[in-house]
Amino acid sequence: MEKILSNEVFIKDYNEYKKNIDVDKLRNFFDDIETNRNYFRLNLKKSKRFINKNNDTLTIKNINSNINKCTEDNMGNIIKLIMEDINKNEHLLNLVIESVLEKCILHNNYIYIYINIIHSYLKIQMLNLIMYMKIYVMKIKGQTI
Repeated sequence: MEKILSNEVFIKDYNEYKKNIDVDKLRNFFDDIETNRNYFRLNLKKSKRFINKNNDTLTIKNINSNINKCTEDNMGNIIKLIMEDINKNEHLLNLVIESVLEKCILHNNYIYIYINIIHSYLKIQMLNLIMYMKIYVMKIKGQTI
């Protein structure tokens, strides 16, 4: 690899490529790509031959189910379950937030519940950030944790 990267022809071609690339155009292209919400299949096949073993699919289905079950009476318990699933699968966060925001628009009677779900996640993340900052400051000062 080092041999390729130090090759004069490669360096010349790479520098030419860097001059011609339009980063803004590339950024706009990626920004215009919509999230494929059907990437994680939500329908599980009944046949054992077609069992969907994707854990992410089950997690998304479980989170959506819990969001739909959430009421003012059980909000605390359900949000706790949702947060546990999100914390175990943070790579699914964009899909979950998109789903919650879509529910806010479609079912505005329950917007209070949906906003509480997002608020709970942000509150947990803020507390984690504060904790990490305190640990970092303590390490800088030479204090033991």
